[in-house]
Amino acid sequence: MNTYSTRFLATCPNNGEHILYDLVIDSTAVIMVEHIVTATRMIRTGYHETIADALHKQFGGRQVLMAHHHGVDIKTVRGGA
Repeated sequence: MNTYSTRFLATCPNNGEHILYDLVIDSTAVIMVEHIVTATRMIRTGYHETIADALHKQFGGRQVLMAHHHGVDIKTVRGGA
């Protein structure tokens, strides 16, 4: 199992606030770090759950995406256990 972790910024489409996201991908596949960096840099705005869906579609595996927005911690899990 390979674990990839990164942090990136995106803008909330509701209010323009900048949100710091933490992403962890667990995968049996080898994922090029450069692909993760490019994919997260291309995310400019979006809802947390939509971002999680798009990243999971692109990279697969088990993914956990976390953020803190307006006093609420958000955690989405995509993929197998």
